[in-house]
Amino acid sequence: MSKYIVHQGGNSISKLYSSFELGMDGVECDLHMTKDNILVNYDFYFITHNNQKLKISDLTYAEIEKINIPNLPVLFENILSFCVEKTMYLIIDVKNGPVFYDNIEAVLTNVLKKYNHENIVYVMSYDHPFIKEIKNNRDFKAKAGVLYSAKLLDLSHVLTSTKSDFIQTNNYFLSNDVIEEVRQHNLEIIGWCTMDIEEIKYNIHRGIDFITIEYCDIKKIKNERYKIKDEKKFTSIALPIFEQSCNDYHQCDNVDIMIQNPYPVKSIEYYLYLKNWIDIIQWHLEDIIRNPDIDFVKALETKRRIDKSNQERTDLVELIDNYFLDKYKDINPSPNAIINTESPAWAVDRLSILVLKIYHMQLEVNRKDVKELHTEQCREKLNILIEQRQDLSSAIDQLLSDIENGVKYMKVYKQMKMYNDPTLNPVLYSKQRK
Repeated sequence: MSKYIVHQGGNSISKLYSSFELGMDGVECDLHMTKDNILVNYDFYFITHNNQKLKISDLTYAEIEKINIPNLPVLFENILSFCVEKTMYLIIDVKNGPVFYDNIEAVLTNVLKKYNHENIVYVMSYDHPFIKEIKNNRDFKAKAGVLYSAKLLDLSHVLTSTKSDFIQTNNYFLSNDVIEEVRQHNLEIIGWCTMDIEEIKYNIHRGIDFITIEYCDIKKIKNERYKIKDEKKFTSIALPIFEQSCNDYHQCDNVDIMIQNPYPVKSIEYYLYLKNWIDIIQWHLEDIIRNPDIDFVKALETKRRIDKSNQERTDLVELIDNYFLDKYKDINPSPNAIINTESPAWAVDRLSILVLKIYHMQLEVNRKDVKELHTEQCREKLNILIEQRQDLSSAIDQLLSDIENGVKYMKVYKQMKMYNDPTLNPVLYSKQRK
């Protein structure tokens, strides 16, 4: 589901509160740094006072506070603290250029680390070397991406070389080909600021993750927002969540890491994120257990963990099917309605795993330590997987449409994992008899 971000929403605390009260999902701020390394949000790199342009980088924060003008720069930490408290997204545009702030990457990383809520933070900049630098900082845990407003000669190279997690570009350059290329890298997309309702509808339809609007248009957008029929298919909601989960896990790539699900508990988005997370952990456990040098005890522990994960995966698929059952409970199937070979949630299960295959095949394509033949073979497989993702997505959406229109009906059979049940597994119940 597309989220709404307010451009210049961090220009004052009152604007922050208004953005939150009017139901916006997050704010964008323009980041600068003072002479004494204090981060502030401001429209420009200079403050106009007494017909003079005073560079923020030449002033301490104490000196800025003494300037007698309305709308002074706002402390970045105040904005961050508010967003953490209200669980709002914070999009940070680091304004490196024409003034370049020395060491801003380290200063920003330290501030974010202090608040420990990097999951709501997106850092972007026209300064692509800065994005590459901050992504290489081991202490930086938020997302970072490139901001650009021109046709790039090689977008994929820019994305991989900077290790971007997302892009923001002018809607004029956000063609369907660009969207497909970005999605192949499993990245998110932040739309350019717009006031056009039709453009917002179009970006929602194309699955843009964040819709950016001007602060002055909040009330207008709020009124229109709920009139806009979000015609996104179910897989257009599920796929970005699966990709988000996948990217979040691979920030640490550790099967023992604790999940930090960003979605409201018991929402379908929450369950989709959890579903993919379970699949990711099991994927990597399967890799670990195939190590020919694995210790026997470790192998047994890992196998037990895989069995447990399989049961959790099955339980969650059934829970997602219950979501569909409840959603379509008032639908009266036509007399000629037929049942599908699998339930919607089991098809969604395959889609979640397909996202993992695409992610890891993309890693193989990007490897530099292999021969060109390996790369080409993996690229061919990747193209097939992407085609499969499209076909499976279409099939799932068509199935749900058929159920909604009464052409098909769904019937859920509870899966019975007999090997996990001590009353059904003969090895287990024979031991109980002794």
